[in-house]
Amino acid sequence: MKYADFEKGNNELKFWDSTKVELKSFAPEGQDKTIRFFRRKNISPWKEEAKIFSRSGFSSIREPFIIEPWNQILIDEANKYGTLVDKNKEDALRGKISDDKVLKETKMSVAKIMNEELIWVARGQMVCHPESLIYGEIDEIWYSEKEDTYYVGDTKTASQVDKMTYWYQLSIYIEILRALNPNKKISSTAIIDWVKIKKEKWVFNKDFDESKWKSFIGKKVTPKDPVYRSRWNDKKPLSPPEETNLLIKRDLSKIGLIDHIKNELNFIRKYQLTSPKSFEDLVKENSSLKEDNELLQSKYDSIGTRIKNA
Repeated sequence: MKYADFEKGNNELKFWDSTKVELKSFAPEGQDKTIRFFRRKNISPWKEEAKIFSRSGFSSIREPFIIEPWNQILIDEANKYGTLVDKNKEDALRGKISDDKVLKETKMSVAKIMNEELIWVARGQMVCHPESLIYGEIDEIWYSEKEDTYYVGDTKTASQVDKMTYWYQLSIYIEILRALNPNKKISSTAIIDWVKIKKEKWVFNKDFDESKWKSFIGKKVTPKDPVYRSRWNDKKPLSPPEETNLLIKRDLSKIGLIDHIKNELNFIRKYQLTSPKSFEDLVKENSSLKEDNELLQSKYDSIGTRIKNA
């Protein structure tokens, strides 16, 4: 059984409406990565009316990502590991690397997916809602030939996956794909490929005093800043390493998340939101938007609590 058929995904699924939007990209100065984004066509891409809400931008409204400066090192290390695993999987699935360069994490993932009788039909796929409401990048799209059904998924190398933000983003992607492909079966069951090999553990610095470093809160912290290593000593090896290798499935319709996302999209549509800035400007002066937003936030928090306690 083959485990990847990206041609099938490109031929049978629609990912955006090319008559309305175009995919653009840029490389941030000093960074080894490319940022991809959608803009409405026939408008200067930097004008506000050309902008489209990114999934990550809208998620930041519902749950702002705040990290203490003394924990930034943990986030950076986690991102490096996640990027390494993701790139290795991408290269392996596309036949760019030989078996001796394929990480154990990638082999674990492929084995799980094959056991489920699924195949990859897309990876790192940019998608945009047909009404240009919101866009994002889907980690994984799998297809079940037996069920003639597509599944939206994500690869996570985190220490836990019971986070609302993870399932929220997958719900958004399910709704985008459904809107673009009304004649295809897009499952409401989202799948997280949870794979992690932890070989080392950070050692807490017993002399760490949080009060000494509060001046760094809210600032961008880099490895050059003394606070970066203030809470942690060197790592110590784990023997044996701790391995996580699971597929976590959730029917997002049953927990009310799909319906919630439909309401979120109606919210974006109603107030013609295009970016976090457009939201911030309107929430200060539009009482109707503020009221609607508070109701949606309350529902978001309620579903998040259910996921955390499941």
